[in-house]
Amino acid sequence: ERAARQEGFVEAFWLWLERLLIAIGATTLLAAASADQPGRLSILGGGPNILGRFLGMLCLLMVAQSLRQGGGLRWSAAWRIVVAALALILLLQTGSRGAFAGLLIGLLALLLVRRMNVRLIGIGAIIVLSFGYLFKVILDLERIDLIEERWLVMTLEEGYISHRDVLFAEAYRLWLERPVFGGGLDSFVHYTSG
Repeated sequence: ERAARQEGFVEAFWLWLERLLIAIGATTLLAAASADQPGRLSILGGGPNILGRFLGMLCLLMVAQSLRQGGGLRWSAAWRIVVAALALILLLQTGSRGAFAGLLIGLLALLLVRRMNVRLIGIGAIIVLSFGYLFKVILDLERIDLIEERWLVMTLEEGYISHRDVLFAEAYRLWLERPVFGGGLDSFVHYTSG
């Protein structure tokens, strides 16, 4: 009985998480459709990186749930794949490179855990690339240029990483000085150069 209750709780948790993330995705889609928002996509006063994390989680959850459905292409898997593709398009509009990298790592881990075969991964890659066309149809030229500037030019060509290399080096130095207990909550600025 306890195991059944625990299993029911786990199922209810994933269902509510799915609904919450879909609601965030729908709100984001409405905000993106309004086209009044210049620059990186964000909603409800939150930053684009936070929104990017939620959209990455939505995409990953939709892929995981569609794989969980079993063999064959069923309606429950098909609509989740469409939601995952839309979440990916919206995630790219946030410009959050960290959320995108986290999504890629999560998808790779999911595929490794599920022991997916190479053929299925290839089919998935073709589907994702085909959404590139959908991406260009949905977005206007200005948004595509913004994404290209942030992702390709700033990150790959110019090597801009928002000084994260400095933050990682400082965090590593602090960890070496205080490896067990650290410096305490909200102490990073206190122990670093600011």
